[in-house]
Amino acid sequence: MATRKHNNIFLILALLCFLGIVAIFIFDGYIGVYDTLAVNNGQYTQTVTPDQWGQPERYGGSFNAGIPCNGSATFTYTMENHRFNKYNSRLDATLVYNEQIVLNLFGRDISIPAFGKQSFEWTLSAADVPMQYRNVVGTIKIVSGNIQRQVGLNIYETAATKSASPIPTITITLPPR
Repeated sequence: MATRKHNNIFLILALLCFLGIVAIFIFDGYIGVYDTLAVNNGQYTQTVTPDQWGQPERYGGSFNAGIPCNGSATFTYTMENHRFNKYNSRLDATLVYNEQIVLNLFGRDISIPAFGKQSFEWTLSAADVPMQYRNVVGTIKIVSGNIQRQVGLNIYETAATKSASPIPTITITLPPR
């Protein structure tokens, strides 16, 4: 009977090792700092999740947001700290065009407790963007510690904001046959 208990102990040890390895993979995939960005321009809300930041090619490439030229957009940047220690950093969001800072949107020192979550919000009005950057695609850069995110920004005209210029008439005279 004593030898039978020893035969099962190796099976139990093998199962414990297997469960330990599985637990390490699950735990390793969970630990870290995760960030999500939601952009609401009044017409719809776009959300970029941690999976999309990590694999942009799987979700269609780069991320872009649009603001009507007479409107604004609210950006909500949420950070989740899935680590055992506090996350301290500086969070900056800027509008950039050709690597030149056009507008500082948000800047603040942040501290997120272990396994905590915090959201940061700022609003960008199209009127705040200088005129020469309105009909071009700029980039919103979000930097916090070693995390760097980029979102394309397009300020576009709507049908209501386009000038009502008449369509020119062209007269074509064909020679007789």
